[in-house]
Amino acid sequence: MKGTIARGKTSKEDDFNREFLKTDIKNKAENIMIVDFLRNDLSKIAKTGTVTVDKLFDVEEHKTLFQMTSEISALLNDNIDLSDVFRAIFPCGSITGAPKHSTMKLIKAIEKNKRGVYCGAIGYLSPDECVFSVPIRILQKYKNSNFICNVGGAIVWDSNKQEEWQETLTKIKFLNDDFYLIETALDDWDLHLERLKKTAKQFNFKFNKDSNFIKLKPNLITRVCLFRDGRYKIENKQIPKSSSNKVKILGRVDSSNIFLYYKTSVREKYDYGEYFDYIRLNEFNEVCEGTFTNIAILKNGKLYTPPVKCGLLNGILRQKLLGAHKMTEKILYVEDLKNADKIYCFNSVRKMHEVQLCL
Repeated sequence: MKGTIARGKTSKEDDFNREFLKTDIKNKAENIMIVDFLRNDLSKIAKTGTVTVDKLFDVEEHKTLFQMTSEISALLNDNIDLSDVFRAIFPCGSITGAPKHSTMKLIKAIEKNKRGVYCGAIGYLSPDECVFSVPIRILQKYKNSNFICNVGGAIVWDSNKQEEWQETLTKIKFLNDDFYLIETALDDWDLHLERLKKTAKQFNFKFNKDSNFIKLKPNLITRVCLFRDGRYKIENKQIPKSSSNKVKILGRVDSSNIFLYYKTSVREKYDYGEYFDYIRLNEFNEVCEGTFTNIAILKNGKLYTPPVKCGLLNGILRQKLLGAHKMTEKILYVEDLKNADKIYCFNSVRKMHEVQLCL
């Protein structure tokens, strides 16, 4: 991991930052320097000719930043044991820099405190696999102390101290990126309120009992934001008009991501353009939901919607339709969307909105 840049405030800024990181000479130079360094470390324990660079200058997208990564692999020599592996590749060259032994002496002389697990190694052994990684952006909890997060960066000859400091702040931005809970209602406030209580309990938010007395305004959307300390704010706005009925498949989700199952401010930013919504798939290629709607198909006179376990929010209208036996849960795939008699995007505000899949 060498090369970091912050996410933009808009999709346009995101595209610019991503492209900058991909093409920036300095970041690529740092990355390739460590790639060559680690190739050399692996060659000490690998069969001749098996050290390969599987990925080079790959830019990963995370919630607060873009990260350039490269991947190196090799086949171990015969009669290599675990201690040989540790001796060859740890401490990791991406942390120490080059030459490894002299830079480690400098670090020891300059740094007054021990790093603990930070920049070392953390992992596990089992009969089937051995997995270790270098912990560089983690929270550490010491006995009788608060959590501590260490962070740093690589310094090269042409580094700019202000840019390096800004990059360091970017790397720990996830610590300050707190979130809040959301409910958006047009009706059925009792059901929304019940879901808000469950979400607050899940994320250890203080539930403000005054929320029980919130009244919805006729023909207006009420948006309630609940903060961790129990404060909340209410916004009212007009019901948006649906200017499009086109949807497309865009983006994947990991069904183990807990934020998929609750309505919070932790969400991706999208430019919808000519589309009503984007439909997302999970890691098993199963249909999940739209970015702000649930998905259903009509087939042979019956409505089907993906089960929650696929990685989706259990919307209020979804709950009502399932409870009234007007809809059935069923794992859906792209082919099911293609062969459906009708496709619907729906939620408690937009209701049932028939859409057309654009491939």
